[in-house]
Amino acid sequence: MLTKRQQEILLYLYTNENHQSSIEFFTQNFDKGKRTVQKDILEISVYVKKIGIDIQIEKNNTIQLHIANQEDASRFIDELVNEYNNCYFFDDSTSRIKYIITELLNDNNYVKSDDLAEKMFISRAQISKDIKNAKDKLKPYNLKIISKPYHGMKIEGTELNIRKYIINENLHADKIKNFHLGLPNTISNSLLDVNDIVINILSEYNYTISETTLQNLLIHIIVSINRMKLGQHIIENDTNLDPVYNHVCEIADKILNECSKKYEFTYNKSEVHLLAINLFGKREHDNQEFITNEINDLIFQGLLQIKTKYGYDFTSNINLRISLGLHLLPLLARVKNNMQLKNYMSLNIKQKYTLSFEFATLFLNSVLQNSTKLTDDEIAYTALHFLNYLEETSCTYNKKNLLIISSLRRSENILLKTRILRNYPNIKNVDMINVNSLNSICLENYNLVCTTEPNISINKQKVPKISLDLSNADKEKIELLLDGFNSSKDILDCFDNELFYVGKANDKEEIINILYNNAKNKGLANDELLDSIMLHEQTTYSFFGNGLAIPHPETPKTLTSFISVAILSEPIFWDDTYVDLVFLVSIQKDNYNAIRLWFYLSFLISNTDALNKIRKSKTFDEFQAVLSKIYGALFS
Repeated sequence: MLTKRQQEILLYLYTNENHQSSIEFFTQNFDKGKRTVQKDILEISVYVKKIGIDIQIEKNNTIQLHIANQEDASRFIDELVNEYNNCYFFDDSTSRIKYIITELLNDNNYVKSDDLAEKMFISRAQISKDIKNAKDKLKPYNLKIISKPYHGMKIEGTELNIRKYIINENLHADKIKNFHLGLPNTISNSLLDVNDIVINILSEYNYTISETTLQNLLIHIIVSINRMKLGQHIIENDTNLDPVYNHVCEIADKILNECSKKYEFTYNKSEVHLLAINLFGKREHDNQEFITNEINDLIFQGLLQIKTKYGYDFTSNINLRISLGLHLLPLLARVKNNMQLKNYMSLNIKQKYTLSFEFATLFLNSVLQNSTKLTDDEIAYTALHFLNYLEETSCTYNKKNLLIISSLRRSENILLKTRILRNYPNIKNVDMINVNSLNSICLENYNLVCTTEPNISINKQKVPKISLDLSNADKEKIELLLDGFNSSKDILDCFDNELFYVGKANDKEEIINILYNNAKNKGLANDELLDSIMLHEQTTYSFFGNGLAIPHPETPKTLTSFISVAILSEPIFWDDTYVDLVFLVSIQKDNYNAIRLWFYLSFLISNTDALNKIRKSKTFDEFQAVLSKIYGALFS
């Protein structure tokens, strides 16, 4: 059987079959030596050869993967993914912690730590350390591990919080119950059976929910069934049912009744109430009559906040306001009952569509008035609404003049000009000149310049080249120019040696203060910035995946944009996880192009290879070399 690391290497190679991978990439990602990775790949190649997958290490240390039979390989990889998701790797601390918590949840009695250590083949010292980390993992859910002399340990807390933990942490179902939970492509027969029961009953009552929320609902039902089969029920008064939910109680009762016949468990009224609340929070309304004046006012105020703070005016976009209204009604119900949705794509959305995520965060904090700390999952669903309309909604300030150096025919120039003005409403005017007229033009009249000709330079700077058909690559170049960032230097200038820290920190608050003080000592920040950052930390999560946290103020506060960086020698606890990279980001206020810095950061945030290289940086010059490579390629 392959180790966890070997499985991850194989899955990466298979997923990136058409791209070259290198030994160096895996040594950096797993922090292992070249020989260790080479040995892993050799063992993997022997393991997969029997099913027609050939893996070779070339002389330049690149890895080539060849598949003889795609169907056999696909079937094998599906089995491997299932095995990876359902196995515990006791050489990995994260897997051990999950196993400990799973075993405690699976047993209504006390469990001895020595028994757990024996099952995992680890020492008493190691199990003690893992139990301490397990306690930290449970703490955000108001759950704790209690000990009783001569008996062992058990998890103490409300049944509601236990179920939230199981769902949010995606504990492997077959380790604590009889079902397998997972993404739609790994749904088992048991999940399909529950799916059929739910769909039939919802259809009977003409109750509409989306495919995504259906998956969330099924997970809720299956976790509930298995907890009830273990004898764990929601107790009376754990759910506070408002009369508005009465119309879904009948549906919830019928679903639980049908499931109880098939899977042989008992349920009480509180279980019905809990499912009714969950159903109500997932309903899709299909027309505008459900958007009350109160909801409409909340939406307008939230969009007005975005316009005021960032200059993007969504207030007159009727389609966006309707979609937000239909989204907001069930969201408010979920927030009220502390039943926020799970979104498996939230981290991907946060990393790649950072600006839309930032708009969604500001909008929801305005609507909810910071009364509840929303999960990234809920914010990500809202961010998708903004993403759909971001391209057609331009900044309402600082319309730009564009100069295009072109030798195209007059008709082609008109066509190109029309395409640009149609795609970019914040471009006020487009002028077209040929190369020979360049010396007679006052370039100060233009905010941005591009060309249809190769190798055109102005003041020793190469002018970006676009084509008549205005391809996606061309559009990206124009977007880069519109952002107010005309070169990689404009981004690199946001970083500074005096804003660079390498060392230790005890916790989130300490490292934020270190980074803030670095900026303050340089004259870039004041107490208003720190207050806004700490308030933002209370209302949303600043973890961006890949061991990276990005604390930032609720809205722009400083006279210039800057990024204060920390590379930590030891990870610290942050938003229910651990980080060793921290970027304190401050966007320049009253500059509506500056917010586009988030767009550029997304290229770095989602680049695991670059972040691993940054972790190894000991000096600012080494750190800047990584950034130069990323952003130099982006602007080339």
